[in-house]
Amino acid sequence: MAALEQQSKIDEEVEQLKRDIARLGSDNSKGQYVVPYGKLFDDEKVEQFYEALLGTLKAAKKRGIVDFKGQVLLKGAHDSVPITLLIPPEGAALPEPPTGEMAAASLDEQPRGRGKSPVRSKSLVRSKSPVQNKALPRHQADMTTRSKSTTKTAEELLLPPKEHTEESIARFSEIAAKPAEEMCQFFLKSFIFGLKDDWKDVPLLLKSFLRQCRDTGDGSAPSPEQMNHIQAADFLQKNGKTRTASERKAELSDVDIDSDGYITFIEYLLLHYKVMILTEFYKRYEIEPDEDLSQDGVGLANVGYKLVDELLHMPIGMNPQIEAAIEAFMERKKAREERIQLLTLKAEAGGVKGLSAKQELTILESGDDTELNRIELTLQAAKRKAAKQHGSAMLADLAAKEAKQQALEKEEKKKRMNAKRAMFEQKSP
Repeated sequence: MAALEQQSKIDEEVEQLKRDIARLGSDNSKGQYVVPYGKLFDDEKVEQFYEALLGTLKAAKKRGIVDFKGQVLLKGAHDSVPITLLIPPEGAALPEPPTGEMAAASLDEQPRGRGKSPVRSKSLVRSKSPVQNKALPRHQADMTTRSKSTTKTAEELLLPPKEHTEESIARFSEIAAKPAEEMCQFFLKSFIFGLKDDWKDVPLLLKSFLRQCRDTGDGSAPSPEQMNHIQAADFLQKNGKTRTASERKAELSDVDIDSDGYITFIEYLLLHYKVMILTEFYKRYEIEPDEDLSQDGVGLANVGYKLVDELLHMPIGMNPQIEAAIEAFMERKKAREERIQLLTLKAEAGGVKGLSAKQELTILESGDDTELNRIELTLQAAKRKAAKQHGSAMLADLAAKEAKQQALEKEEKKKRMNAKRAMFEQKSP
């Protein structure tokens, strides 16, 4: 049931993506809507609708609905990459392609590859014939072929990864671009079962991590919520993760997923909880560990792709009750920290208000754990009803998805055949 709901959500987002590209894009020399990735990403409606824009784009690309260069699109670095809509929204025709000088000007406006000259061809300039505007070229005809060539079987997907994939890097990059509090929340949702009673340590690490960033940062990091490798190595040592210099270097490089020289909170968590994550990874795939996990992962590197793979696989038992409990905890935690910061500033100012702030601060820092205990009880009750998806259950789920995909492709092929038959009957005398 969950698989069907997920597929339905993807289908809904792909259809909305068509409308958004048509709304935000402009026509190119081929009579297609084109929008830069940055413009699409920054649009307010787009931001509020999609759970993971890049994931939807990749799904649409696999179906032959959109096209863009590469597989990984990152905000900022790929803002100018054009997203081309190959199949317009239902009921909408492709825009009329420009002709003559307009077509040449449109071609000149297209982003060019580094060191390459634009290639002009007369074949790029189409006529304004209604038939050509309505007929979809080979893109639609190739959709079934593309799906079959890019769709893996359930058995293939059950095999553990051997390296980072473009899809996993893209999904991870979206998480790593969020505020640290949201990274913390995502990590808790993914590993609430594996962490067991230690789940409350993660928000404490977040508080210490942000303090370390603030106290030792020199302003050179892309974000005030990131550390360079030297800061991260020091933070690792302070949290009881003793390593030699060479071990720290290798392990930090392994979790620096985007290799930018800086460590986000989610990347640090991959390192801090490496053994727990790998344990969950091997449990889910139902295979024996390749590495020795008995020494707290000391010196263990070249496992970053496994850590990311496990992070991105949410527990199937992650029901709304657990999610709500985690979100409530994080919201309360954030509000509490913000209140403490405000009271600290007032207390430092002195005076009557400062004295009052000190008193409230003392009470607040002593901790009222009533709400925290309630959330913890909710989590414990919900966790007893859920478990991480293991290989056999995962295989059944993937097989169901594969069967549905094949049914969708069959239905799509049937629609195309009916459309061709109807067109033939209209032309027949």
